[in-house]
Amino acid sequence: MDRGWEAVLLGMLLPVLLWFHSVFLRKSWVKALIAGLLVLKLCMSFFLTQAGWCGRIIGPDYRDADTLIVEKSWDVRADWRSKEPRCSAVIDRPYLDGPGFPVWFSNLSRGTRKEPLSTYTMEVEGFIAPRQAGELSFKIGPDMLLEGRVGSHSVGQGKGGAPGVWIEPGVHPVLLEIVLTGSSWRFEPLWNGGDMWREVDTTVKQPNRLDRMLSKPLGFIVLVWVWVILALWLRSAFRVYRPAPAFLTWVLGASFVMALIGWMETHSVGSVHLPRLAILLLLGCLGIPAALPLRNLRGAFLLVGVPWLSFSVARSLDLIGKVSFYPSGDDWFAFQWFAHQIFMEGRWLEGGEPVFQVQPLYRWVVGLLHLVFGDSSVGELYWDSIGLLIMSLFAFHVVKKFSGFKPGLFALVVTLATFVIGPVWAVIGRGLADISGAAFAYLACFWLLRSRLRDPRGVVLAGFFAVLAFYTRLNHLPFVIAIGVLVWPLSVPAERWIHPRHMLRYTSVGPFILYELLIAAGVALFALRTWHYTGVFSVMHGTIAGYHWMELAPAAILPGEILHKILINVLRVVSVHGMPGRSLLEDPRGVLVMLGAFSALLAVLRVPGPRRLPLGPCVVCLGAIVFSLYLVGRAYPGRFSIHLIPAATALAVCTLSLVFNDLKTWIGMAGSLLEKKDRSAKLLQMRR
Repeated sequence: MDRGWEAVLLGMLLPVLLWFHSVFLRKSWVKALIAGLLVLKLCMSFFLTQAGWCGRIIGPDYRDADTLIVEKSWDVRADWRSKEPRCSAVIDRPYLDGPGFPVWFSNLSRGTRKEPLSTYTMEVEGFIAPRQAGELSFKIGPDMLLEGRVGSHSVGQGKGGAPGVWIEPGVHPVLLEIVLTGSSWRFEPLWNGGDMWREVDTTVKQPNRLDRMLSKPLGFIVLVWVWVILALWLRSAFRVYRPAPAFLTWVLGASFVMALIGWMETHSVGSVHLPRLAILLLLGCLGIPAALPLRNLRGAFLLVGVPWLSFSVARSLDLIGKVSFYPSGDDWFAFQWFAHQIFMEGRWLEGGEPVFQVQPLYRWVVGLLHLVFGDSSVGELYWDSIGLLIMSLFAFHVVKKFSGFKPGLFALVVTLATFVIGPVWAVIGRGLADISGAAFAYLACFWLLRSRLRDPRGVVLAGFFAVLAFYTRLNHLPFVIAIGVLVWPLSVPAERWIHPRHMLRYTSVGPFILYELLIAAGVALFALRTWHYTGVFSVMHGTIAGYHWMELAPAAILPGEILHKILINVLRVVSVHGMPGRSLLEDPRGVLVMLGAFSALLAVLRVPGPRRLPLGPCVVCLGAIVFSLYLVGRAYPGRFSIHLIPAATALAVCTLSLVFNDLKTWIGMAGSLLEKKDRSAKLLQMRR
């Protein structure tokens, strides 16, 4: 999906609709409509020749610079699984700059350079079939040389452009050779001065009669078919939920404003801090009335989630169809490297290394995102944006159950704000594993909460997502174990944990045991894989855990120095900024997280007041901190707090709600006492 509308509609809108209004897909006529579309696409792939031209890029092998190979790109239409691919990519759009070329592979060998400076040769092969005569010309970059043939015509070489050739109607072979040097690249075929790809039929092989007759009409039919399905889907959702005019106006207006701010952030318009602070504008949703059918998770998604995703989509527009270049040596480069090892070189189980020095699962996630979105890294931005929204919706759900819909909306916005305004902003869309691991964990939370609705799949799916969270970030193991407490209702106060018999009155212990057994099975499978490659049955063997392990001098159990180190490390996590020695007065962006973590500790200690907080989120919050007792978070400030932020922020809002309600009660009691005192005084005066 290297075009804007494809990436936005199929990469963002489709997943959202699958969750928000999946009931639409249960209708028989909808199933028939989708099946018809799939059959049509299948027939087109079998009977019609692939549109576009075959682009074969020849360059140095990243393993041996003296060896030239045909490079591969993340284009599933090309020979991405072949050892000797015929095509590196299918060219069916103009390449207007260097990142627009299918040169993701340059990340593998370019070291710390920010642009692909190696010399490559791009051979373009295919056919052009104009229906009317016209002039074909090419715009190329100043660092490029082009020569070749189109039909019987030679194309002259030159820098910046090539003279046009007159092409008669019919089928003509195209064979071009383009030398790419430097980084100022452009390849834009023009037909009579306009975009050739829109005006003329092109194919990678000799087209047949069916291609010329049906290719364009069927392509248009598929496009209309997709738009019709999406339009009917949106119409069905609107008819089911029937948002009030004020509600709908807010959703559309806030989405437009947030999209505009996202565009401004991408194009460096205005203050650099404006886009991050603009997330607080979503607090305006607290003044929007919501009908009863929308005072739930879906209503919160419409009020806050849709504007947030609009902001993310606007930020992504310049990334669609373009390669991101990664400096070598960083974690995000490592994930890209290993994704290539898995998907391009077939190291499916090994994952690029026998033991995982960097976090395991995310490399497979990166590869799958590239298969969907091509060379572009826009998929990582969409993935992270949806992940942050999942976590924030968990905070909404907890607070809504405890305090009501409006406080839940407040928790949703401030959770997103903590991510965006805090240091976590720097890792959104950068291709790191932290957001993915936390999102998987909170999906497990949602499925555990659903498991109490007599849905046995809930516990199994919760265990599945918890194992994915552990595989994504190994330090999440204590966290996902603690999540099992969510099999108990959110109505259970934290003070009840000390009475097991009372706990068993709320729910059976069976789901909890099943969930923990699933995690144990996942851990055992991970250790079994390590044993397969190394002969050592271990989870941490060969990983980078030693680099993060807290340096504790051997001494008596928990001496003052060790306690001090542990406390400093815990404060790094709960303060979000991750900087030792920086106080909340200097950086207050993590104040809600710190309040929530402190409230969770007081709650499980059964301190009056906080002990009324819900047990499950308190245990989840403390479980998110456990790893900081023995591991030190290094590099990328804020990343080791991501999984803590939703649970802690939810508890902070619940605590503030408790304080507010208690103040109201005390003020009411004081008013009643004063009123009684006044009445007593009046009665005494009347008696006298």
